[in-house]
Amino acid sequence: MASYSEVYEEKTRVSAPDASTAYNLASNDITMVRYMWSVTAKGGSTDEVLGMKIQDSDNGTDWLDVPDGAFASVSGNVILEPQFMEYVPFRKYVRAVPSHSGTTKSSTWSLEAAYLSVY
Repeated sequence: MASYSEVYEEKTRVSAPDASTAYNLASNDITMVRYMWSVTAKGGSTDEVLGMKIQDSDNGTDWLDVPDGAFASVSGNVILEPQFMEYVPFRKYVRAVPSHSGTTKSSTWSLEAAYLSVY
């Protein structure tokens, strides 16, 4: 098994979030992706909610939420332990999509991905 990892996204958010860049799993023979989502700082209002979900696509344009592909939301000024998820791809592309709501938004988070190939 070959593997490599990278920091997929690391953001400090004070405005609306963006989806991450799509990653082409098929061209890299990826058979599993392991994610770790960490919220490292929250300084917004008590009604601030931060979420993260994984989406996949056959063409890189039309995206679908991955079943059971959402991390538990983080609300208020609570910092949770890092959350982990494994994803076995059945579409060509994958991306992460954060959500962020609340009166005052100020969070720092990272999403790390380990891409695995079995030979």
